[in-house]
Amino acid sequence: MSDRRTSVARWTGNWRLVPLVVLIAVLLVAPLMMPSPTAQSLTDRLTPPLGFGGQRLGTDGLGRDMYARLVVGATNSLTVSAIAATGAAVLGVTGGLLAGMAGGWMDRLVSLLVESVLAVPFVTVGLMVTATIGQSTQAMILLLIGTGWVTYARVLRAQARSLSRSAFVEASFSMGAGRRYVALHHILPNLLPVFLVVYFQQIGAMLLWSASLTWLGIGAPINQISLGGIVRDGQDLLYNGWWVSAFGGLTIIYLVTALNLAADWLRLALDPVQKGHRA
Repeated sequence: MSDRRTSVARWTGNWRLVPLVVLIAVLLVAPLMMPSPTAQSLTDRLTPPLGFGGQRLGTDGLGRDMYARLVVGATNSLTVSAIAATGAAVLGVTGGLLAGMAGGWMDRLVSLLVESVLAVPFVTVGLMVTATIGQSTQAMILLLIGTGWVTYARVLRAQARSLSRSAFVEASFSMGAGRRYVALHHILPNLLPVFLVVYFQQIGAMLLWSASLTWLGIGAPINQISLGGIVRDGQDLLYNGWWVSAFGGLTIIYLVTALNLAADWLRLALDPVQKGHRA
């Protein structure tokens, strides 16, 4: 009976990975059996999707295959989001760890930087970056990194501050261990579960932010296929080509949901309390 309950509990938790696994499988297999996402056919423009008199996911205003564009757009958007989330993690983890462990002026400095970034609206920063260095993928990644690191810093600062006051850290200090040793062997390993959860959540957040910027015209360049660009291209076709924006928006929703469910799975899998309940 206990084995059956354990297997049911594992399935109850593991279903959160299904959307992400399906997503990875589609992105790996789909490029092998899809047409060119940039090939135009004006005779086939605005062909409706399957079930509405057309085939697959239809075509856009230039006759380009929507299925192929969604696959490539999702791949590009996820790549940009992962790069931005990684860059933000480097800054945020460093700042949060220094603030939480060192305290004093370092803590005040990091807190001031966090509050300064949060005080400026995200879109305003995007307009400033685009006006300064132009519209490009690199500019968008820098913008996402410059505004996304604060999430890591705020969460990991609180965790590092709590861990630095724990009994096992104080015991390590009393035995002569230095700050660097404590940070690498005690603080960072205990911050890893929190970091992984925040990282997956941030990839989803970065994807949503990048799509919003691209839709506003200050994100990815026009010649790059992205989900935000697909939604933007379809906004003038809502009456005779509703599927362009609809499928682009639904793809964004699916990706963000899959990443957040994966983060939730990680939270439960790495939580020792939850492990104890499942055992």
